[in-house]
Amino acid sequence: HVEIIDQLKGIKLCDRKVIIPLNYGIKRYGDFVEEYASDKLNDNVQALREFLTFDKYQKIVQSCSIVIMPHLRQQAAGNIVQALYTGAKVYLYKYSTLYKYLIDVGLKVYNIDDGIDLAPITEDIIIHNKKYVVDSFGKEKQHKRINELVNIINS
Repeated sequence: HVEIIDQLKGIKLCDRKVIIPLNYGIKRYGDFVEEYASDKLNDNVQALREFLTFDKYQKIVQSCSIVIMPHLRQQAAGNIVQALYTGAKVYLYKYSTLYKYLIDVGLKVYNIDDGIDLAPITEDIIIHNKKYVVDSFGKEKQHKRINELVNIINS
């Protein structure tokens, strides 16, 4: 969190909100991150400290045009895929296995180490990512995978 907050403090955020989910893990760590972010980013911080209903959380994720997920291990894959589907510009570390996987299946994601740019992605990239999300993670693909597993079990 701190590393990303430090990167964002050097960027003119204007009226953008930096939404930081902190409703998990150690409360003291969440307190530290919220205070650090508020100090560095002023009024641009919205810390999510309470657990939200699935629908409320999804609505917040869908409202984000840029999603930064600084994970090195596989985390938040569902949120990342949803963000790509809804047209967000997604930043991950290039060392993340999820970053490598998403690049391999043809999705356009961005590397945090190259710097964070708040410029929106093009409509072509949004359409491209949405198509690849549906092709790779959509209902038809999931049904196909389940049928393959059932066939393996039954053979």
